Amino acid sequence: MATNPKAGTNNLPSLSIIIVNRNSAKKLAHCLECISTQIYPKELIEILVIDGDSDDDSKEAAEKFGARFINGGWPENQEARRYLGAREAKNEVIAWVDSDNYLPEKSWLEKMVAPLVQDKTIFASETFHYAYRKSDRAFNRYCSLFGINDPVAFYLGKADRATYYQNGWKLMGESADCGDYYKVTFGQDIPTVGCNGFLIRRELLNKVLTKPEEYFHIDVIYDLVILGYKNIAFVKNDIVHDTSGNLAGLIRKRISYFTEHHVKLGAKRRYKVFDSENSRDLLLLLLFIVYTVTIIKPFFDALRGFLKKPDLAWFLHPVVCWCFFYVYGRAIIQSKFSKLLSK
Repeated sequence: MATNPKAGTNNLPSLSIIIVNRNSAKKLAHCLECISTQIYPKELIEILVIDGDSDDDSKEAAEKFGARFINGGWPENQEARRYLGAREAKNEVIAWVDSDNYLPEKSWLEKMVAPLVQDKTIFASETFHYAYRKSDRAFNRYCSLFGINDPVAFYLGKADRATYYQNGWKLMGESADCGDYYKVTFGQDIPTVGCNGFLIRRELLNKVLTKPEEYFHIDVIYDLVILGYKNIAFVKNDIVHDTSGNLAGLIRKRISYFTEHHVKLGAKRRYKVFDSENSRDLLLLLLFIVYTVTIIKPFFDALRGFLKKPDLAWFLHPVVCWCFFYVYGRAIIQSKFSKLLSK
């Protein structure tokens, strides 16, 4: 698709859709197919696939849909590839749509861009929900229903998507209901925002780009908030996140994620889901441990969701809490051990 760095039809901004990918040709093809059906003017869109040394048919899938395929390297660090995508982007707004994200409706891009056009104080937009589909596997339904793929963030109050038992804005920040979206103003604390259907003004993102190994999607949003850009729109729609076929797959992904970004690159992180020096985080983590061990609160939250939107996938929650208790514990032990070895 052609690139046009200037605003065009009906004052719509030009978009750079950046997709990080590694060995996900089938998902990538479906992701690109969904993008190709958008009613957003094609002349205002460029698509960049930033690949991590894939050895499948990812390149062919990208080129079939007219995307620019860039082998960015960094096979174990998709955040570094996000940085490379941001540096390559030419258009006014960057849309982060990962290869396992599918746009559920043809007007998705227009709806996500609308807050940025209407309110210049809003610097980014994200979906309010993950899309719930009855046809998905149980674990994907669970993640969509709770709006998470990390229950620790949920119990620390840092989830960035709503559960399907919540009405209105119940997440972090001060919100104003603007009809099609919530305009949310953050202080120095922010949720785990920044990918899976996240749009941001490129000129502002450029203010905080440094090095590939120092890039992490939540960190750069945190950097912008600290600089005074505090308003994000949470649009009342959703995005499909095909996060993993099963819990075991997600656990493997999260262990790899924690090893790379909390053990190897932890010193470069500015934002922490859990901050050991924050008394509130310490208290809430302690509560998460109590909740997980006793399983009463996770079961109650699952039951609450089931009564609102019946689906047995809610009841995966106590099991997922136990799994992430293990993942976080492993990461903390690895981090402490790594620090001891470095002394």
